[in-house]
Amino acid sequence: MKKASFIILLFLITIMTPVFCENLKTGIIKNDYVDYLEYVNLTKEQREQILRIRKEEEFVIEPLILDARVKEKGVDFLNTLQCKTFDFECKTMLKADIEQREAEKKEALRKIDQKRNYYKIRYRNVLTREQDIKIQQMIKEDTHKNKVLKERAEEAEKQERIDKLKFWKKFQKQ
Repeated sequence: MKKASFIILLFLITIMTPVFCENLKTGIIKNDYVDYLEYVNLTKEQREQILRIRKEEEFVIEPLILDARVKEKGVDFLNTLQCKTFDFECKTMLKADIEQREAEKKEALRKIDQKRNYYKIRYRNVLTREQDIKIQQMIKEDTHKNKVLKERAEEAEKQERIDKLKFWKKFQKQ
């Protein structure tokens, strides 16, 4: 257990540097509402308020995104680890650790989503009703495509996990 903890700690330390250097605007969860604000005619006051909210949003969400990425890399690393063929204790501990890390990752993504929704409401409070309706229509036109792609990616990930479990069950029967 100590050896596995040490390996994980070493891995997280070596991963931290590149994670902090990555561009944070691409990746985990993108706030669609903000992307469409450029296509609406904003007054000068609205622009200033939106810029202020956007800076605050980046300041608050950046650490959450980094945390989620670190947890995602940790899960990926644990998925690459392999135990000896008949070391069932190691396999059960690894499986439990992977499940725990995945739960932490899901919680971090939930926090990001919660903050995004909060800032989306703040953006909506700045806009007029007509501007908000126009943005909602633009999002609705593009959302279906993204939803289908996300579902396909999730299905592929589930299938990959099932295949891994089937692989490990072969060794447990022997």
